Amino acid sequence: MIQFHLTKKLAKDMKEHVQLSTEVNHQAMQWYANIVTVARRKCIIAMELQSRYVMIFCGMTKEEFEQFPKTFQERLWREVLALCEEEVNENVLTRISDQVLCLANEQNYQEGHDRSVSTHINQVAQSLEIYVQYQGYDLPVSSAAAFEFGVRENQMIRKRKEDKDYFRPIEVFREFWLHLEV
Repeated sequence: MIQFHLTKKLAKDMKEHVQLSTEVNHQAMQWYANIVTVARRKCIIAMELQSRYVMIFCGMTKEEFEQFPKTFQERLWREVLALCEEEVNENVLTRISDQVLCLANEQNYQEGHDRSVSTHINQVAQSLEIYVQYQGYDLPVSSAAAFEFGVRENQMIRKRKEDKDYFRPIEVFREFWLHLEV
């Protein structure tokens, strides 16, 4: 199961998915998400709690908000497989694929906040703004462009208060999936 913690602003756009509970399911993978506007288009920035792995969804329309759980599951599946495919054989990749689909099949959306994750999400939002407004790149609307931007952001060094050392989210996230046993 994946549990999403949405900002109040994002919860309004995703009201059909939001549940009233604010209880944290410690067995679920925790993601935090915010909505930002870049180049007059709505973008969701979602970040996983432990690894600080980020995924972006740009140019969101009303229909795309409604389809977000399915879109997220598909994108998560594609990104995990892309990150892990060079590291393992086909049998292990099939196991990872099944685990991603099983985990993302059940998603819970609620309002929630984590100051540390929000700080990292804001850094990604600033980076996206710079990427589009000042460096002149197109808003990464397609899944491929969003993944490419995400890889760049996930290779940035991050630090959590509870860790002694800095880490790269892409490496922590990949290791999680390579060693997950369900």
